[in-house]
Amino acid sequence: MKHFITILAVILMISSGLMMDAQETVKPTKGLTVTIMIFSGRTNPTFTIKDETIISHISGTLSKMPNTEKCNGLTISPSVLGYQGILVENTSDMMTETESFIVRHSKVELNNKNATQYILDDFATELENYLIQLAEEQGIIDQTLVNVIKTQK
Repeated sequence: MKHFITILAVILMISSGLMMDAQETVKPTKGLTVTIMIFSGRTNPTFTIKDETIISHISGTLSKMPNTEKCNGLTISPSVLGYQGILVENTSDMMTETESFIVRHSKVELNNKNATQYILDDFATELENYLIQLAEEQGIIDQTLVNVIKTQK
C-alpha cells in the first residue's frame, strides 16, 4: 500500500509538472491575429501581425473612421457561405481599448474591451483592402481568393 501511494504521488508530481510546462509554452502571440472569414467547413486563412508600425497604421485608420452607431448585439458579418469579412483579434500592447473588430466592405464592427460595440464607416474600404493586401503579401491568400473576396462586395 505504501508503494502504491508513493508511486501515485510521483505520478501526480510528474503530471502536474508537465501541465505547468504546457501552460507556460502556450502563451498567446502578442499582435493582431487576422482571420479571413471565407471558407465553410475548412480552416480560414489566418496570420498574425507583430510589426508595431503596421499595428499603429491600423489603429490610426480605425481612429479616423466616423462612429455611426452602437451595435446593440447586431453584427456586420452575415451568416452566409463565402466571404463574411475579416476578423482581427487584438493581443497587442498598443491598441489598449480594442478587443477585436470585423471588417466587411465599408463597415467595421469594433468591439472594445469594456464590452461596447460600435459600427464605424470606412467609405473607401481602406482597412479591408489593406488587410487583404497584407494577407496576400504573407502568402496567406492567393490572387484567386482576392478575386473571390472582391467579387462578393
